[in-house]
Amino acid sequence: MVNRYKQKGSAKERILRDKLYNRGLLVFRIAGSGSTRKIPATDLIVVYKGKTIGLEVKSAQKLRNFRISDTQIAKLIEISKHLEVWFAVYIKGIGWKFVRFEGCRVINKYDIEKGLNIDQFVSYIKNERILNNI
Repeated sequence: MVNRYKQKGSAKERILRDKLYNRGLLVFRIAGSGSTRKIPATDLIVVYKGKTIGLEVKSAQKLRNFRISDTQIAKLIEISKHLEVWFAVYIKGIGWKFVRFEGCRVINKYDIEKGLNIDQFVSYIKNERILNNI
């Protein structure tokens, strides 16, 4: 039996991959990144002119805190030794918000609210001027 939540998560990853690609970024989706693989990986890898960012994709019906498991924290800390890691959070009715990974167990809903929208995130990657301080 196929896990419905994994299907939904994979669908969000593909949607975000396409949105970022259509904005001029090279994006790779890492199949099985959320599984219990021994090699750590984020859901998406975003590349633009030598800058590389790992994205961990989350989604919810409403704005809320996201608790991150100890296993996932360890994985993200390991990855962040090699590249910048961000959370891409999709909230129904709000859209995509991007929050930098800071090693915490919880992504606070207020941090998500203040997070970058997709165009600000793309500007950040492309080193263009953005209004929010990061």
